Amino acid sequence: MTSIKSQQSWCPCPSTCYIFGPIAALEGIANLYYNSHIDLNLSEQHVLSCDNDNTGCSGGFANNTLDFLINKGVKDENCFPWAQSELPCNDPSNCTEPSCWVKIDSKLNITVDGQVDGDPEEIKKAIIKYGPLSAAMMHSSGGHSMALIGFGVIEEGDTIQSGTGWDPDIIVQEGNSLVGATYWIFKNSGGPNFGDHGYVNLVTNTTLNGQRYLTRVKALLTPLYEITENSFSILCRDEDNDGFYNWGIGKKPSYCPPCPDLADGDDSNPNIGPLDDAGFYSYSLPYNFSFEQDDGTWWQSSDDDINWTRHSGSTPSSGTGPSGAQQGSYYMYVEGSSPNFPYKKAVLVSPSFDLSTLCNVNFNFYYNMSGSNIGSLAVQISTDGGNTWSNNIWSKSGNQGIDWKNATVNLSSYAGDLVKIKFIAVTGSGTPNELPRRIIIGDSDDIAIDNISLNSSLSSSPLIVSNNQTWSSYTSLCQNLTAQSGAILTITGAVIMPKQAVITVKTGSKLIVTGGKITNANIVVESGGELKLENNGICILNDNDNLTIDNGAEFDFGSGEIK
Repeated sequence: MTSIKSQQSWCPCPSTCYIFGPIAALEGIANLYYNSHIDLNLSEQHVLSCDNDNTGCSGGFANNTLDFLINKGVKDENCFPWAQSELPCNDPSNCTEPSCWVKIDSKLNITVDGQVDGDPEEIKKAIIKYGPLSAAMMHSSGGHSMALIGFGVIEEGDTIQSGTGWDPDIIVQEGNSLVGATYWIFKNSGGPNFGDHGYVNLVTNTTLNGQRYLTRVKALLTPLYEITENSFSILCRDEDNDGFYNWGIGKKPSYCPPCPDLADGDDSNPNIGPLDDAGFYSYSLPYNFSFEQDDGTWWQSSDDDINWTRHSGSTPSSGTGPSGAQQGSYYMYVEGSSPNFPYKKAVLVSPSFDLSTLCNVNFNFYYNMSGSNIGSLAVQISTDGGNTWSNNIWSKSGNQGIDWKNATVNLSSYAGDLVKIKFIAVTGSGTPNELPRRIIIGDSDDIAIDNISLNSSLSSSPLIVSNNQTWSSYTSLCQNLTAQSGAILTITGAVIMPKQAVITVKTGSKLIVTGGKITNANIVVESGGELKLENNGICILNDNDNLTIDNGAEFDFGSGEIK
């Protein structure tokens, strides 16, 4: 976000939040859109003086300000400085040659207007997808427009604004009903000394002193249009060298280097790939997880009857469940005793997994279905962020014995996709099936899972290049690569190799990376072979990768780079 602004004194121009809120959102969006801290300082005075659809210092609607940003655009602050006054649009202080003048493409209603709360999940998704939003917090004594920039979950000890938001803060104590509720983070226009250095954390709640509603939430849609020619350009970055680029919140520019069309979700961590539609990180392979930490990456679905439980040791019910974790101390299980039967469903959903550069993928886990009244356990997969799910790709029902069992599901048919996986456990009928009399009905159908992993492997046959070839596009391989004697392989695009793969440059062959990039590969240049990096060509070696130049081989990287 850009620096905090102030409407300054509430007189003689008190009611201008309807301008400051949308402008704050636009300044933040510009940084995200151009993928760089260009930190525009845009003119609220330009809107105040030139927007005829609002009523100046007497107040107005942020929606009208958004229309102004769409139809007219806004100049920079230096062109038309804030004067706390309804200056005419043709005032001499309104320059005719601004250094910046920017328009938005359009707007999108995220919530309905009026004193009703919007759907919090839709608002969260909108923040993730579109960036800062224009929003209003309505309360019993009025309303206030601000830029809505984020959200969080209230924990014990947190400080939030009570009442209308301008009353004294409250510290959330143990047992307060607000613990676990969503709070919203706003950039305000009251100066840096207001709230938390100019930001406020507010919760929509009807039990606080004065009802409060989050409403009039609207997204400012890109692309941004520059009326003046500022030569701003969208930056394509791959800071973690994982082959995924980030280009901000707009469409992928045509001038990005050859790369996947999915933007990197965390460009500081090569183990994290793109974000899914719900804003969750996708994880690269190999992936291993055994529930030793409750980090929230596996989450309970709301489309079920009961929840999975993270547990250590044996389950409370007799005659069922594991005696402990398959690995470590903790595992997840579904309690089948009363009232969790008959046929109650529990769904546990994974984070997203990035299979876009993989070919041979296996999903592995351990399960325990021990007892005489066991229901069923199934696995399903989604390729659209969890909006729709496949039929069962694996399932078991009934008693499977007292030991942990291993299951492997081949996901190679989903290679190239961004996927989510879910476990669906259904408890039994609650009616004993040849149970000993000492076992309570319904207490014999606990279902547990642990030690989850996803791994990929190389194809058995290497890709052989036996003649002169130029690879100019984005290329993702599933196997080792060999340049045979007499062949010249020129890379001008991007080649993404599977982890632990080997590129072999045979005697009498050449591998030339000119302006392109090779990622995730061990490279062996045999005697009489040649590796050449030119025109800023790059070879990226990740952990445990090696570059081996045999005696008698030639290696020239005068105008290239090894990372």
